[in-house]
Amino acid sequence: MPGLLSSALVLTACTTTEHAPGPRETRELTVTERALVRQAEEELVRRCMAAKGFRYWPVSVPDPEALRDFEYVVDDASWARKHGYGPEAPKGGGANETYRAGLPLAERKRYERALDGTGRRSLRDTLPTGQTVESSADGCSATAEQKLYGDRAVWFHARVIADNLASLYREKVLTHPRYRSAERAWSTCMRERGFRHSSPGQAREQALTKKRSAAENRTAVAEAHCAHSTRLAKTVKELDRTLGAPARKRYGEEIGTRNRLRLQALSKARAISAARR
Repeated sequence: MPGLLSSALVLTACTTTEHAPGPRETRELTVTERALVRQAEEELVRRCMAAKGFRYWPVSVPDPEALRDFEYVVDDASWARKHGYGPEAPKGGGANETYRAGLPLAERKRYERALDGTGRRSLRDTLPTGQTVESSADGCSATAEQKLYGDRAVWFHARVIADNLASLYREKVLTHPRYRSAERAWSTCMRERGFRHSSPGQAREQALTKKRSAAENRTAVAEAHCAHSTRLAKTVKELDRTLGAPARKRYGEEIGTRNRLRLQALSKARAISAARR
């Protein structure tokens, strides 16, 4: 599966970290738009694998809205009432893994090379934090990205930089006196509602270590209500905007390129989607 450091289908829209596009930026895609692009990417992988003699089942996103991501605290009670802390991680590999596992060993290796590349060529870049990441430069996953985004080296660089900027300032937000004060008020609010959590991170962690149940949704709903009644939601938005401004300014070119290429991919994705109907 295409994607940085993960084979999972991940679509995020951090509702607590929105900021107005700068002069070198274009708008970010909505979660639904990104799901459409991802679905087109999956369809391109399917076509590529078919041309190589293999079957491939595109991974679908039945409810893109459920994939919203809240960087610091859930602040949408209606969303939390329906989704809790978001969808459960997929179990097993689905049809593609079943198919792969059923292939003879030699064919299985050929399948893996066809999908993920031979490993002989790769793209490599360095995150703002100094961590080095790489992605295969051949295989159907890479081919699909190339068709959607154009020059993969340009796309890869812009994406890995722009998608990982929060790591430069997130800890500053979480340790800021204003955040700590709002978080203590939030914790008091949660305790009054019957939930003993010192932070939103702890609430999420404890909820997700248990089997999915209505209790998770209730916790997430309480978190959202308390985020607004204690102004924690507003505080993290303000701190993220202020403390993240230097990083966004420094890497404005990469942010703008990522958003521009995603918009171009969206146009292609709509055409692919229309052709499938």
